[in-house]
Amino acid sequence: MPHAIVTYIAIVIAIVFIILSGATYETDAFKSSVYMGISTGIISGVVLLIVAGIKNMWIFEVNSEIKWLDSVHEDILQCLNKGHEYPKYSNAHNLDENYEYVYDYCADLSNINAKIVQAQFSKILPFNPTKYFLKKYMYNTHEMDDLIQELREKICNSFKTEELLSVGNIRELFREVNHEMLKLNKDILRDIEKKKRDLMLANKSIV
Repeated sequence: MPHAIVTYIAIVIAIVFIILSGATYETDAFKSSVYMGISTGIISGVVLLIVAGIKNMWIFEVNSEIKWLDSVHEDILQCLNKGHEYPKYSNAHNLDENYEYVYDYCADLSNINAKIVQAQFSKILPFNPTKYFLKKYMYNTHEMDDLIQELREKICNSFKTEELLSVGNIRELFREVNHEMLKLNKDILRDIEKKKRDLMLANKSIV
């Protein structure tokens, strides 16, 4: 990368001037001080370059985290909105269609959890979402997967029964998993706002 090459060259030049300063110290003190001044300036510039590079890298990583977290937030909203539409939907459709609707809703919840799990293998994201969600939000992807699997079994066992026509039964069926998703969504939004505030402060800072 060009900036890395420039940094390496600057470091080599600084080392050369330090050597020249030491070599001319006894014979020509003036030249020695000039060489040392040049090397000091180069070293200071390299340090500032490194600090700026670290800052820019951090900003890029935080922006990447915000973008990905926001995508999870959008997925959760779309999924929960679909669940909220069930009472209206159930009044106008038959049992077979209701079963497919509820099963698809469960699949959407599973896809959100799978998205978090699979993202840990991403080469682009600067963090491991599975570990991050567990530490930051107390959201355990393994436990959620077990919960969704149990929910899927209950839905399959309810196939062709009147339970799927009862809004109360559906709400109770999804109560726990909906609660977890609502909590996760709230934590994500709070985290995004904090990251945005940190970025704002970083952009205002001279360091």
